[in-house]
Amino acid sequence: MESALLTDDFGDTFEELYLPNGESLDAHSPVLMRARDGKPGLYDVTFLHSDPLGVHDRKAPGFSARIAPAGEDVILKAADDDPAAAHVLGRYLLWRLDDPVGARPYLETAAASGIVDALFDLAVVALLSGA
Repeated sequence: MESALLTDDFGDTFEELYLPNGESLDAHSPVLMRARDGKPGLYDVTFLHSDPLGVHDRKAPGFSARIAPAGEDVILKAADDDPAAAHVLGRYLLWRLDDPVGARPYLETAAASGIVDALFDLAVVALLSGA
């Protein structure tokens, strides 16, 4: 099964978000998306539907198509603050996507847990940002 793709305007940008394998889209329901604070590329997605008893919601994590090549398993673990996955995702953002700003919070999570290589990556981020 492939991840579901959700496309829409998010603020002033066009976004393509993937939902994890097993999550389904409901084309007839309103969808609310919210970026996760401190976790670039990750979103909380809420689907709303109503029936005679009221309005119900279903929540799912979402992730930017931009970071999808890092791997769904890595992304979902990083979303749950897994240090090793955060390091992998931070390195992907830093070295593959040339996004030191996006990489920083993930590398900081990894470094705080004692992953020494994340400290080296954070030094690179500091050099690139001039800090």
